[in-house]
Amino acid sequence: REGGISIPMYSADGADTTLLAEVGGEYAEGVKFTSHMTLESRDPLVLKYIDGYKKMYGRNPENSFAALGYDAMMILAEAIKKIGSSEPKKISAGLTLIRELPGVTGTITYKAGSQVPDKTISILEVKNGKYILVKQAAPEYMPPKELAK
Repeated sequence: REGGISIPMYSADGADTTLLAEVGGEYAEGVKFTSHMTLESRDPLVLKYIDGYKKMYGRNPENSFAALGYDAMMILAEAIKKIGSSEPKKISAGLTLIRELPGVTGTITYKAGSQVPDKTISILEVKNGKYILVKQAAPEYMPPKELAK
Protein backbone atom coordinates (compact mmCIF):
# COMPACT_ATOMS: atom_id res chain seq x y z
CA ARG A 1 0.00 0.00 0.00
CA GLU A 2 2.90 2.36 0.74
CA GLY A 3 4.00 1.84 -2.84
CA GLY A 4 0.68 3.10 -4.15
CA ILE A 5 -1.09 -0.22 -4.59
CA SER A 6 -4.79 0.47 -4.27
CA ILE A 7 -6.29 -2.64 -5.86
CA PRO A 8 -8.03 -5.19 -3.62
CA MET A 9 -5.61 -7.56 -1.89
CA TYR A 10 -6.37 -11.24 -1.37
CA SER A 11 -4.50 -13.99 0.42
CA ALA A 12 -4.86 -17.61 1.45
CA ASP A 13 -5.04 -19.12 4.93
CA GLY A 14 -1.40 -18.24 5.64
CA ALA A 15 -2.66 -14.70 6.34
CA ASP A 16 -4.88 -16.08 9.10
CA THR A 17 -2.92 -14.62 11.99
CA THR A 18 -3.48 -11.74 14.37
CA LEU A 19 -0.18 -10.35 13.08
CA LEU A 20 -1.82 -9.32 9.80
CA ALA A 21 -3.82 -6.53 11.48
CA GLU A 22 -1.31 -5.88 14.30
CA VAL A 23 1.73 -5.39 12.06
CA GLY A 24 -0.09 -4.26 8.92
CA GLY A 25 -2.12 -1.62 10.72
CA GLU A 26 -3.91 0.69 8.30
CA TYR A 27 -2.24 -1.06 5.35
CA ALA A 28 -4.01 -4.31 6.19
CA GLU A 29 -7.41 -2.62 6.03
CA GLY A 30 -9.60 -4.29 3.41
CA VAL A 31 -7.35 -7.31 2.87
CA LYS A 32 -9.44 -10.44 2.30
CA PHE A 33 -8.21 -13.96 2.97
CA THR A 34 -9.50 -17.48 3.19
CA SER A 35 -9.64 -19.31 6.48
CA HIS A 36 -10.95 -22.57 7.81
CA MET A 37 -13.31 -20.78 10.21
CA THR A 38 -14.04 -17.47 11.87
CA LEU A 39 -13.21 -17.00 15.53
CA GLU A 40 -16.04 -14.43 15.65
CA SER A 41 -18.61 -17.20 15.14
CA ARG A 42 -21.46 -17.45 17.63
CA ASP A 43 -21.86 -21.18 16.89
CA PRO A 44 -22.07 -23.03 20.25
CA LEU A 45 -19.46 -25.58 19.09
CA VAL A 46 -16.99 -22.80 18.21
CA LEU A 47 -17.68 -20.99 21.50
CA LYS A 48 -17.06 -24.23 23.42
CA TYR A 49 -13.79 -24.75 21.52
CA ILE A 50 -12.60 -21.18 22.21
CA ASP A 51 -13.51 -21.51 25.90
CA GLY A 52 -11.59 -24.79 26.17
CA TYR A 53 -8.61 -23.28 24.35
CA LYS A 54 -8.57 -20.30 26.74
CA LYS A 55 -8.71 -22.60 29.76
CA MET A 56 -5.83 -24.68 28.44
CA TYR A 57 -3.54 -21.92 27.11
CA GLY A 58 -4.67 -18.81 28.99
CA ARG A 59 -5.49 -16.87 25.82
CA ASN A 60 -7.74 -16.88 22.78
CA PRO A 61 -6.68 -18.84 19.71
CA GLU A 62 -5.01 -16.50 17.23
CA ASN A 63 -6.08 -18.33 14.07
CA SER A 64 -7.87 -21.40 12.75
CA PHE A 65 -4.92 -23.79 12.68
CA ALA A 66 -5.37 -25.23 16.18
CA ALA A 67 -9.05 -25.70 15.32
CA LEU A 68 -7.99 -27.88 12.38
CA GLY A 69 -6.07 -30.08 14.83
CA TYR A 70 -9.10 -30.20 17.11
CA ASP A 71 -11.34 -31.24 14.22
CA ALA A 72 -8.76 -33.80 13.07
CA MET A 73 -9.04 -35.55 16.44
CA MET A 74 -12.84 -35.41 16.25
CA ILE A 75 -12.70 -36.91 12.74
CA LEU A 76 -10.37 -39.67 13.94
CA ALA A 77 -12.68 -40.49 16.86
CA GLU A 78 -15.72 -40.53 14.56
CA ALA A 79 -13.99 -42.80 12.00
CA ILE A 80 -12.99 -45.25 14.78
CA LYS A 81 -16.53 -45.17 16.15
CA LYS A 82 -18.09 -45.73 12.71
CA ILE A 83 -15.80 -48.63 11.76
CA GLY A 84 -15.49 -50.11 15.26
CA SER A 85 -11.69 -50.40 15.10
CA SER A 86 -8.56 -48.33 15.74
CA GLU A 87 -6.56 -50.33 13.19
CA PRO A 88 -5.05 -47.76 10.77
CA LYS A 89 -6.22 -49.43 7.53
CA LYS A 90 -9.74 -49.68 8.90
CA ILE A 91 -9.74 -46.04 10.03
CA SER A 92 -9.28 -45.00 6.40
CA ALA A 93 -12.45 -46.94 5.55
CA GLY A 94 -14.19 -45.29 8.50
CA LEU A 95 -13.50 -41.85 7.02
CA THR A 96 -15.68 -42.67 4.03
CA LEU A 97 -18.61 -43.20 6.41
CA ILE A 98 -18.44 -39.69 7.88
CA ARG A 99 -21.37 -37.52 6.79
CA GLU A 100 -22.30 -34.09 8.10
CA LEU A 101 -19.97 -34.23 11.13
CA PRO A 102 -20.29 -30.91 12.99
CA GLY A 103 -16.79 -29.52 13.38
CA VAL A 104 -15.32 -26.29 14.69
CA THR A 105 -14.14 -25.50 11.15
CA GLY A 106 -17.43 -26.48 9.51
CA THR A 107 -19.60 -29.46 8.71
CA ILE A 108 -17.39 -32.28 7.45
CA THR A 109 -18.25 -35.02 4.95
CA TYR A 110 -15.93 -37.52 3.28
CA LYS A 111 -16.88 -39.11 0.00
CA ALA A 112 -15.91 -42.66 -0.89
CA GLY A 113 -12.47 -42.85 -2.48
CA SER A 114 -11.34 -39.43 -1.26
CA GLN A 115 -9.37 -38.39 1.78
CA VAL A 116 -10.18 -34.73 1.16
CA PRO A 117 -13.14 -33.59 3.26
CA ASP A 118 -15.98 -31.75 1.60
CA LYS A 119 -16.44 -28.70 3.86
CA THR A 120 -16.90 -24.96 3.82
CA ILE A 121 -14.25 -22.27 3.97
CA SER A 122 -14.57 -18.76 5.37
CA ILE A 123 -13.59 -15.58 3.57
CA LEU A 124 -12.58 -12.89 6.06
CA GLU A 125 -11.79 -9.20 5.64
CA VAL A 126 -9.76 -6.89 7.86
CA LYS A 127 -12.00 -4.03 9.02
CA ASN A 128 -10.89 -1.68 11.77
CA GLY A 129 -8.30 -4.22 12.91
CA LYS A 130 -10.89 -7.01 13.24
CA TYR A 131 -11.52 -10.01 11.02
CA ILE A 132 -15.06 -9.83 9.67
CA LEU A 133 -16.76 -12.76 7.95
CA VAL A 134 -17.54 -11.84 4.35
CA LYS A 135 -18.85 -15.22 3.22
CA GLN A 136 -18.78 -18.94 3.88
CA ALA A 137 -18.67 -21.15 0.83
CA ALA A 138 -18.31 -24.79 -0.11
CA PRO A 139 -16.11 -25.66 -3.06
CA GLU A 140 -17.97 -26.08 -6.32
CA TYR A 141 -15.28 -28.42 -7.59
CA MET A 142 -13.43 -31.22 -5.84
CA PRO A 143 -10.44 -32.75 -7.62
CA PRO A 144 -10.66 -36.35 -8.80
CA LYS A 145 -9.75 -38.87 -6.12
CA GLU A 146 -6.59 -39.82 -8.04
CA LEU A 147 -5.18 -36.34 -7.38
CA ALA A 148 -6.08 -36.42 -3.69
CA LYS A 149 -3.88 -39.39 -2.82
